[in-house]
Amino acid sequence: RIRTPVAALADCCAIYLDCAARLLKAIDRGRKVQHAVAWNNALAAQVLSSAYYLQHAFSGLNTSEELHVAELRLVIHLLQLLHKPSLSRNDVGLLIERLTKLERHSETHKVSRSACLRHLLDNLKELQHGRTSTIMHHVLKALQVWRPVSFLPGNDVKCAKAAFDQPNPLGNEQPLLFSSSLARAVHIEVMLENVEHHRVVVQVLFPDLTQQLFYAQSGDVEKLDNGKSKLSMDLIVTHGVWSESSHIEILVMKAFTSDIDEETILSSSKNSSASQTPATPLTPITSDPSSLPFKPHSASENSLDQAPLSSLHTTTLRHSLVPLSESVRVNLLPKERIYHKI
Repeated sequence: RIRTPVAALADCCAIYLDCAARLLKAIDRGRKVQHAVAWNNALAAQVLSSAYYLQHAFSGLNTSEELHVAELRLVIHLLQLLHKPSLSRNDVGLLIERLTKLERHSETHKVSRSACLRHLLDNLKELQHGRTSTIMHHVLKALQVWRPVSFLPGNDVKCAKAAFDQPNPLGNEQPLLFSSSLARAVHIEVMLENVEHHRVVVQVLFPDLTQQLFYAQSGDVEKLDNGKSKLSMDLIVTHGVWSESSHIEILVMKAFTSDIDEETILSSSKNSSASQTPATPLTPITSDPSSLPFKPHSASENSLDQAPLSSLHTTTLRHSLVPLSESVRVNLLPKERIYHKI
């Protein structure tokens, strides 16, 4: 589907407003009710996913707008700290790491800081060396003074998109044949828009929720006009326990590096049990992939540009993925089943 610049701008603003509204509600509810019921990890993961999608799926944001989006993630971080039964030095260290990066960004690009960020940076030494009560005082104060901005980027905002051509040469209703326990090549062709090829990752998800990740190489991409390109790849799909008919879900993602180790932040609050089930995605005022769930993945110790074309096990959010396409399902049928019927 063709997306106009106005539609991309509307989606971008809608996601920001949705995130800001949820954060304001959580802060306000925390004042009226005991903090333990005001916030949970599932909601934190939802808003965090949309905040990262906002920055990395949309291009054309200026440095001030990028800081506003990063501050959404700072507010999530502060709310998570508010729900911790106790603070460790690692918790404080992660907050300092995030604040240091925000300070560097604002100084480098001469961007004005919000009252929330300004308060935390003005009291950085107390955050580093103060007692828990002092740290929590500044966290609460920063949340109290935080307000969302009037977020209206220019018309040059573009959204990264990916759309599959038919992933199955036989048609989606026709299964691909495979031999039990052996690899099977699945050819895909994808139209890309406003995304660099070295950031494109194809995720293959199996019914048991295991996955394989395939990083696009320069030879897989044909550049077209108007910021568009075509990705053609053979995915060497394998699953050691295959013996019955099954299916896979294929999704095109964009890789990026998160601000800090977000997984530690999400897993350390009192409401950590709330995150044991996958969080449902935020639903901005759009039917785009921006409503798809954020997919956190680790790229092990490889850089994004050197990641191998193999499955990568997920451990942290430092190398992460945002969705660019809707998923497509490819049905698979073992050849042994057909021979048995014959």
